[in-house]
Amino acid sequence: MNIKRTIAVVIMLSILLTALPTLAAGKVELSFDCDPSTASIEVIGGKAYLGNYTVPGDGTYPFTATADGYMDYNGSFDVVDGKVYFNGVECGGNKIHIVMSKQLYPVLITKNPQNMTLNVTDSLGNPVSDTANLPAGTYLYTAFADGYESAAGKFAVENAPAVVNITLKVIAKTMPTTSGIGALALLPANIAGKYYSAPTGSPGELVSLYLPVINNGEPLTDITIEPIISNNVEEFPFAADAANYGLRLPDLDTGAWAVAQYMLKISPYATNGVKTVQFRAIYRENGVLRDSTLSASVTIVNGYEAPQETLHTAPKLMVSGYAVNLDTIYAGDDFTITVFIKNTSASASAVNITGALTLDPSALMAALGRSDTGYAAKIAPGDTAEIVYDLTAMPDIQGNAQIAIKLEYEDKENTAANVTQTITLPIKQRMRISVDQPEIFAEGAAEGDYIAVSLPIVNKGKTKAYNVEVKLESEKLSMSESYYGGDILPGAKQSAEFQLLCLKDGAADGTLTVSFEDAEGNVYEQSVPIRVDIAESISAPAAADTEAEQPQEKPEAFPIWIAAAGAAAVIAVAAALIIKKGRSNAAK
Repeated sequence: MNIKRTIAVVIMLSILLTALPTLAAGKVELSFDCDPSTASIEVIGGKAYLGNYTVPGDGTYPFTATADGYMDYNGSFDVVDGKVYFNGVECGGNKIHIVMSKQLYPVLITKNPQNMTLNVTDSLGNPVSDTANLPAGTYLYTAFADGYESAAGKFAVENAPAVVNITLKVIAKTMPTTSGIGALALLPANIAGKYYSAPTGSPGELVSLYLPVINNGEPLTDITIEPIISNNVEEFPFAADAANYGLRLPDLDTGAWAVAQYMLKISPYATNGVKTVQFRAIYRENGVLRDSTLSASVTIVNGYEAPQETLHTAPKLMVSGYAVNLDTIYAGDDFTITVFIKNTSASASAVNITGALTLDPSALMAALGRSDTGYAAKIAPGDTAEIVYDLTAMPDIQGNAQIAIKLEYEDKENTAANVTQTITLPIKQRMRISVDQPEIFAEGAAEGDYIAVSLPIVNKGKTKAYNVEVKLESEKLSMSESYYGGDILPGAKQSAEFQLLCLKDGAADGTLTVSFEDAEGNVYEQSVPIRVDIAESISAPAAADTEAEQPQEKPEAFPIWIAAAGAAAVIAVAAALIIKKGRSNAAK
């Protein structure tokens, strides 16, 4: 019985193995390990095989990986002697590992006021330094500025370019920053039960700075504390090597306290002495957003001593000019503007130069995917640097666009300075005049006749067309004077009505030229051809004229004797009639 069962098992295994697909000779099987795992992969020249892929044999095979929310990944792998190589490295187990990049979308953050400090993190609390291009997701921010109420919020990027507007509310002079006797304040040592001494350290060393705080007001939630960072080492004597220094504290009921601890590296340029560091606390007191300013001290020893100079000259930057890549900027155009920044100082270099543009959103915007802020590392004395911006002119702009450029920079002693200048960009609307085929009333026209013409002219642009004229060029047609139509408003239509004189019979060709000007007086022309068939002039000749054209024949001379005889006969007949009448009267 055992032998029979063994034979049956062998037969079943043979049937199953026969039913399974097998790789053809020479074919190679491979697989992909992709992040994200939801990616769809297509191998050019390969086929899917039991969840993996097969290729015919040795060679190079391109592949494409696609996934929602990620940029397409295009690559290739090589097969040599049945082994798979990717990026020149053999893949263990013929498994190819790829990591796809998330799709980035342009994000425009408008800030009011412009000088606000804005900190952005992702949904996991990781700091975000480049906010101009972000993957889809939810982002948190905190914003504050002197004279304004601090704000915290979030925004979302949903698989499309996003515009985020962050506006802070001005703090009224009469409004207190905290309620009652004050909300978040420094904690006295006797309440904490422990004395937190001010740290002491030298440039380059790490120090622990403790900030004990107590809630003297109503219950506090969403508490965040962060130092007020400054380029001035006297105000912030630490190396700012982190993107975000914000610390989150637990919610505090009235009278509750907590300690914020910072590990900070002293700046190599920190000078000797006791330095006071300012901190800003943002929180909600009974649900109302508030903020407080706290301070702590640090003592610097063996500090930096600047070399003595007989004369220190600060760098001075100015916008010396600009250039655009287009001869004329029209509304709706994408263009590049290069701003020339000159250091007018004779001895001091400027470093870490940023140029931020303030754009009128009705006139200009940064091109999608581009920033309105540029950077130059250094400008030596007397030299000029270039900062390039990619901008878009808005479709409805009329006239010039003003651009404010704020230059912020430092000297070799990390002393910050800034200057703001304004440039003007001339932007025009395109002239869009449409001239249709004219309507010519020339039926039966003959040489010497006048014919009527109606020429439709439409202004399809967004600017006025000035001094519209129509002129004719033809050998067999003429205008007594050119047609003048004045101005045509945007979106308006005008029909030029005039007459043409037919000079010669036959087919008369000509060209009607419509000329007009823009606001700067530049002249534009459009021409349309015309043709008129002119009949030969036919007039009925007058009889008198016909006779006048024929030669005149002289009448033959009439004989005088015939005339004399005729006269005598007439006299005789008259005398006889008179005598007869006299006899008749006598008889009566």
